[in-house]
Amino acid sequence: MLRFKPDSWVDGFMRPLLLADPSTGLYYEESAPDWRFLALIAVLLVAFTVGRGRALASPRQRLALGMLACLFYVWTVAIGNGRYFIVGLMMVGPLLVMAWQWLPGGRVLRGLLLLGFIGVQWQTVQSMYRPGMWLMAGWRSGPSVVLEDTPLRQSPAVFVTLSMNGYAAVVPHFHPQSRWANLGSQMEITPAQPEYDDLRALLSSTLPKYLVAPADVLDGKRVAQPDQALRQLLNHDLQSHQLALADEACSTVRTNLLSKSLRESERTASGRAFWICPLRTEAAPAPRSAQPDAGVLSVFSGIEAYCPRFFPSGHGITRRAEGQWARYYPITDTYAYVDDAGYVSYKYFRSYSAVTVGTAEDVRAGRLTFDCARLRGRYRPPWVTD
Repeated sequence: MLRFKPDSWVDGFMRPLLLADPSTGLYYEESAPDWRFLALIAVLLVAFTVGRGRALASPRQRLALGMLACLFYVWTVAIGNGRYFIVGLMMVGPLLVMAWQWLPGGRVLRGLLLLGFIGVQWQTVQSMYRPGMWLMAGWRSGPSVVLEDTPLRQSPAVFVTLSMNGYAAVVPHFHPQSRWANLGSQMEITPAQPEYDDLRALLSSTLPKYLVAPADVLDGKRVAQPDQALRQLLNHDLQSHQLALADEACSTVRTNLLSKSLRESERTASGRAFWICPLRTEAAPAPRSAQPDAGVLSVFSGIEAYCPRFFPSGHGITRRAEGQWARYYPITDTYAYVDDAGYVSYKYFRSYSAVTVGTAEDVRAGRLTFDCARLRGRYRPPWVTD
C-alpha cells in the first residue's frame, strides 16, 4: 500500500522535518505532528559541532543512534505507516534526552531548554487532538467484555459483521462451534483470491446465519430496532454475498461497554449493545449484462501504462456505476473513471472529487500530462505548491 510512502527521494530524506507538519495523512490517518526527530538531529548537530558529543557519546550510544537512523529510513521507504514504527517512536524520546545532555551550558539551562521543547511538542499535539474520534468504548469493570445472556450465544451459528471493526472480543462469548466472518472488507472478493473458497463454504453452511452490528442503548433503557434506511444500507452490502436481512426483528444484546469520549463522564455516556439480526439466503444476482467494450479497456490500459505506480495493471476491479466505468485499485487507494461522454478522470481516496485528465482519445493517443508522481489528494510537502 502506497498510502504513507514518500513520493520522491527528497520527501523521504526530509521525513524527519515533515513529521512535524500538522497535515493529515503523512504517516498516520489523522494529524499527529512529531517534532522529536527534527529536534534530535538539531541537538546532535550542535553537540558534535562543539565537540561535547564526540567526547561524551559512548560506543553503545552511537550504536543506538545509528540503529534509529537505519530503522527510520527503512521504515520510510518500506511502508511509512506509523503503526509499524512503534519501536522507533519509542526510541526517539530517550535518545533525545540522552543527546540533550551533550549540549553546552549548565544542567539548569539544558533542563529548561528540554522542558521548553516538551511544552512545544505537547501544545502542538494538544491543538490537533480530538478525543473520542475513533469511537472507542470503555468497559466499566471486569477484565473483558461482558455480554447479556441470550439463547443465541448457546447454539452454533454463522455470524457476520460489516464494519471495519470485526468485534473479535465478543467471539469467545458465543458457542465454540460458531463461525465468524467480517464481510466489510470482502465486498469485492473474486474467485481468484485465496480466501474466496473458504468464505463461500462458510456462507453456504447449513447453520443459521446472523448479522452482528453495534447499537446504542437509548436513554439508558432501550435499544431501538434498525430503521428502514439502515436496513436498506445493510442489505445493499449483504447482497453481494447473496444474503439479506430476514423479516424478523433483530435481537439486542447489551454489554458493559460505554460509548463515550475521553472528556465525557460515565454518568452521561450511553451504553453499547449489539444487534443480532437473522439473515436469509438470496438467489444469486443476475450476471451483469453490461461489460466494458474494447475502447474503455484500452483507456484503462493506457492509464496503467502511463502511471503504473498508482494504477497497477492486473490489480483493478472494474464496475459500472452512474453513467461511467470505474476501475478501483485497492493496493493504491485510487480510482480511474471513463464516463459515457468520453472524459477520463481519477480520484485518490483522500480527495473530495475526481480530477479530469483528458478524453479517451487523449489517452489512446498518449497525450496524458498529469503529474503521476504526485496525485491530487496525496500529502504534499510545504515546498510543493502546484
